[in-house]
Order: sequence, then structure tokens, then C-alpha cells
Amino acid sequence: MSVENKCTKEDIMDFDLFKSKNGFPDRVMEGLGNIRVDFHEKLNYINSLRKANESHLAAGILLILEYKESGNPLNPGEGEFFFQFIKRSDVVPQPGDLSCPGGRLDRFLDPLLSILIMSGMFPVVRGRARVYASERGRDHFRTIRLFLATALRESWEEIGISPFNISFLGALPSYTFSPARRTIFPVAGMVKRTFPLRLNEEVEKMVDIPVRAFFDEANFANFIIEPPLPERQSQDYPPAYPCLVFTDKDGHEEILWGATYNIVMDFLHMTLGHRQPDTAGRRTISRSLHPDYMRYLNHK
Repeated sequence: MSVENKCTKEDIMDFDLFKSKNGFPDRVMEGLGNIRVDFHEKLNYINSLRKANESHLAAGILLILEYKESGNPLNPGEGEFFFQFIKRSDVVPQPGDLSCPGGRLDRFLDPLLSILIMSGMFPVVRGRARVYASERGRDHFRTIRLFLATALRESWEEIGISPFNISFLGALPSYTFSPARRTIFPVAGMVKRTFPLRLNEEVEKMVDIPVRAFFDEANFANFIIEPPLPERQSQDYPPAYPCLVFTDKDGHEEILWGATYNIVMDFLHMTLGHRQPDTAGRRTISRSLHPDYMRYLNHK
């Protein structure tokens, strides 16, 4: 039976699934466990480019889910799942964007960390998620563990979350930026216990967005990048990108767009059968990017 057929209207409209501390992770593991993941093939392709002295960056990222209690004294233990994103600081490429913690593959350190993950020293890959990953075959499982190691190492460096505090939920298909010669290998993980943040200089702040926000069509809009001033005389209109607009508890409006937005929407489709709504005719948000937005793109 497909994931789409298992996802009922009642699950989505009542948001009960997102409040289930065990039910939602189980649904995610099952959904990700039954999709095709191309990590091994894509890494082989990148390695072939390296042998031909062609540059192509490989990066692992961690799509983080955390169950947060509401704090309602009338319903102790009640809560819901959130995605946790970083807001990139001015010292890294794409400053101001929301993204998942992660970074480039370390070809010496990450294979060693991957071995430790396999040994059980880091109890991150267990239960059904391990079964699903191992059933893909030895080479595929090894490559998934490799980029999980990358994502965990970078998450520890960027936000201070321990690899002992993450439960692996599954891998998603890779995402390639062809002009930038860069491929992202996303893995999903769930926080076991709320942890104290320890942000490094690459992270301005953390932004938590409830999973249910992606099921409210009012949160979707179109995002337009304003061209530099000398180029604004052109009659060509800049392209509009679908985005999610979320207002945090302090009243700050955050915009999720680009690769991270696409990865999240793919995740929701693969695990819940949910597709993004049509954004035609919706609110349009325009923004000028930081002057150094694209700097060092191939180095982080």
C-alpha cells in the first residue's frame, strides 16, 4: 500500500498525527524506508568527476524534527512536532536564508565517524530505520551512513547537538545545484531530548516551524529576488519562487524558500503524500539579497 493511500484526510485536517510522539516518527520511517534513494549512485558520479579533475562539492545535511510540549497545564505532555532550521549568519554564503545544519563531506574524518555509527558507539541508527536502510544493500547503507556522519558532525559544530541525541529516521533523494557543481545529501533525524543551543559564528539563530504550518495554504507565497539597481531597468521580470512564510513567537516574519523549501516539501510528499499548493495569484514577497550572498558557494 502506498504512503499516499495510508495518509487519510482526517490525519491532515485534525493535525492529530503531528501531535503523536510515536505515531509521526513511525510514519516518517515507513515513508522514507520505501522510497528510492540515490546516494550511492550520485557519490560514484561525483567521485568520477574528481578523478577527471572536475570540481563538485558533496554535502550532508540534517533535516531535524523535534517534539515540543505545549506547556499547557490542563494537558500535560501535549505537544507537536516542529522542523528546526538554522538562519545563516553574514559570515557564510546565502546569509539570512533558513536551512538545515550541514556542510561538505570530510573524506578523511567522516568515513571514520561512519564506522563508529555502524559499531553502535553512537546509537543513532536503530530499530526500523536501520532495517529499512540495511535492506537497500551494503553499498547503499554504507553511503547513507557516510552522509549521516557528515550531517551529525556539522550539526554538532553549528548548533551543539550531540549525535547521541539524534535518532535517524531515513534518507531523502539527493538534491543537485548544477550551476554551482554542488549536491546535497539530506538525512532526517529526530531530537530525543531538548538540548541547550550552542550556535557557532555561522548561525544567526534557530527557527522552529511546526509541521502543521505546511498544511495551511495561507502560509504559502511567491518569493522574488530583486535584481541589483542598475539592472532594474530591464523589462524582464525576475522569476518567482514558491515559499513558506512563517511568523515566529516574537513577530518576526521568516521565509523558507529555495533548496531547503524543496527538500521539506519532498519530505512531506514522500512521508504523507502532501503536495505544495498552487501559489499562482498568492501574495508576493520581494527582497534584495546580501551583496555577498553567493560568495564561497563551492566551499561550504
